[in-house]
Amino acid sequence: FEYWRESMLNTLVFTGVGAIVATRRPAHAIGWLLTAVGLISAAQFLSGEYATTTLEPGLARLPYGSTAAWLSIMMQITFFFPLLFLLLLFPTGRLHSSRWRIVVWVGVCAWSLGIASIALKPGPLADFASFNNPFGVDAAAILNLIEVAAAWLLPVALLGALFSLIVRFVRSGGEERQQIKGFAAAAVLGFFTLFGINLLWLELGIDLGAVGNWIWAIVPASLPTAVGIAILRYDLSDIEVLI
Repeated sequence: FEYWRESMLNTLVFTGVGAIVATRRPAHAIGWLLTAVGLISAAQFLSGEYATTTLEPGLARLPYGSTAAWLSIMMQITFFFPLLFLLLLFPTGRLHSSRWRIVVWVGVCAWSLGIASIALKPGPLADFASFNNPFGVDAAAILNLIEVAAAWLLPVALLGALFSLIVRFVRSGGEERQQIKGFAAAAVLGFFTLFGINLLWLELGIDLGAVGNWIWAIVPASLPTAVGIAILRYDLSDIEVLI
């Protein structure tokens, strides 16, 4: 139930806010990015549920369970990729300057290499140990090198995107600075909230039960809501209905 709650909420909020922003500001890239994240979340959720259903006893075995499990993992990895662009493009929908294109390319390379290394890795699938990778290849040495390269490039891209947002904040003023403040506050508050829950659970052994599960579902969904409010701060009727 917790998995359904988190997945459905993320899908609905990301897609809903993205659709509102894209409808009101069709030339603004942020709305389309949020919509893409929502659709990726939906694909991950549906393919994962289908793969799990194929393992249920007492049912006629449905086909392509391993392929659905593989697709679910690919979508789970891809889910975080548009968020890198969110950091680079917020709040104007454009890069701060052309020099930040290098961060975009580093991020694309990191994601491409990372997803290739996981997509082709043979053996049981992560989170779906009952399935072997239907697309796995026997090339461990090459895949390990690709995985190492992705592990180095991804932090570089993430730090570059964060630095881009900091530079944009320092050089901004007025409305744009307020937009970045609101976005940063939601992101930082959400990060430390989830970090605190993990600390209580893993280190101190305190289980918050249903409250912790609801927080895990609500906090990620608060980010697109904060983004939508920041961009449409003077036209918030639809966002308020969604909230």
